[in-house]
Amino acid sequence: MVEVKAAQIVVDSEQGHAMVLLKEERGTRLLPIVVGVWEGHAIATALQGVEFPRPLTYDLMKNILLELGARVSKVAIVDLHEDTFYGMIELELGSGMVSIDSRPSDAIALALRMGAPIYAAEAVMETAGVAEETLPGENLVH
Repeated sequence: MVEVKAAQIVVDSEQGHAMVLLKEERGTRLLPIVVGVWEGHAIATALQGVEFPRPLTYDLMKNILLELGARVSKVAIVDLHEDTFYGMIELELGSGMVSIDSRPSDAIALALRMGAPIYAAEAVMETAGVAEETLPGENLVH
C-alpha cells in the first residue's frame, strides 16, 4: 500500500463531476479519481476546514462512529476494475477490526474528517497513477 493524501479537487461544472487528486506522500505520482459533485464538495470542504452549523452526512457518520467508540484506522483505494475504483474503510472497534466496502469518495471524505490515513494499492497506482505535471492546472480547489 502507498500512503497518499487528498491534495486537490478539480471541478468540471460542464460535465457535472469532480476529480479528487490523491498524491503520494513519498513520491510524485497522483491518482485522479472522478467523483460526484456532492462528494467532491464534501471532500473540498474537509480540505478547507469548513464547518457547518448542523452536521452534514459525513459529519453525521463521524459523530455516529465516535459515539459508538469506533475509530477509522485507515481507508484505502484497493482495486480498479473496468474503470471503477473500489475503496475500503477499516474500523477499529472494541471487539477488533472491521473492513467495510466503500466508494472511494465516501472513504476519503470520512478519512479527512476522522484524521485517518489514506492509502492506495500499489497495483492501482501503477495502473491509474499519473505524473503530477501531466494534469491541467486550471479550476483547482486546494
